[in-house]
Amino acid sequence: MTCAKELVGAVLVTLLLVACSTTRVKPVAPQVIGSAASVDRICIVENPRVAVKEFVNTYQSALEQRGYKVEVIRDRKAYSLAMCPYLSEYTAFYAWDMVFYLSYAELTIYKDGKVAGSAVYRARSSRLVSDEEAVTRLVKELLPQ
Repeated sequence: MTCAKELVGAVLVTLLLVACSTTRVKPVAPQVIGSAASVDRICIVENPRVAVKEFVNTYQSALEQRGYKVEVIRDRKAYSLAMCPYLSEYTAFYAWDMVFYLSYAELTIYKDGKVAGSAVYRARSSRLVSDEEAVTRLVKELLPQ
């Protein structure tokens, strides 16, 4: 009986989390990016307008968990295609509802200067989802293996 209660509880929590947020993903096609091993690195342009500075580290970690090498570029002017053909830009907004939470995130990956894929996360008072969970989910959908 305890297992059944735990299962019902887990299902209810999952439904609550899904109902509280939405994602829209245009994944990077496998033929565009290949495997993580075939990509020298993905460069992330740090966005100084994102209020939570730790967001870029969370994004970097999610990419690294998928097997990609990542470099964070502090200045977009320092970037060149020769240096890094795979580039990513992001934006993130936070809201307050008894706690500070990620309310919107957008990740875009470029290959040779052209959009290769993008992912958008929107939360409606989704305090129960951590930044790490939301970003990891987006990255998994954006870069399927």
